[in-house]
Amino acid sequence: GNNNIPASPSSSMTAQQLQQQQMRQVAARLGSGSVGEAALQRLRAALRQKVGECAALEGRLRELESTRDQLAGELVAATHAADKVWARCCATPNLRPTHNSFSQSCSTCVVL
Repeated sequence: GNNNIPASPSSSMTAQQLQQQQMRQVAARLGSGSVGEAALQRLRAALRQKVGECAALEGRLRELESTRDQLAGELVAATHAADKVWARCCATPNLRPTHNSFSQSCSTCVVL
């Protein structure tokens, strides 16, 4: 086969396998002797750094998704609790004005 044609990376490749494949592709494109070993080492180091950055960003993304899911659960619970309180307020006429006042205050706080 032609070594200059990059293979499409498999989704099951590890970061290290992908890094090795990319280094082979860069070396094949550059050809032997066209770039000094020091330049190739710099490219490899830059690639390792980018792989590390990707891994760190993936970890941060997982943390943010977990936080989002947790907040969504808390929002559902708070909405359910608010609905229960509203139902009680509707059943007790003298609580409605107090609830409306608190509701307006809460809306103002959310906006701020």
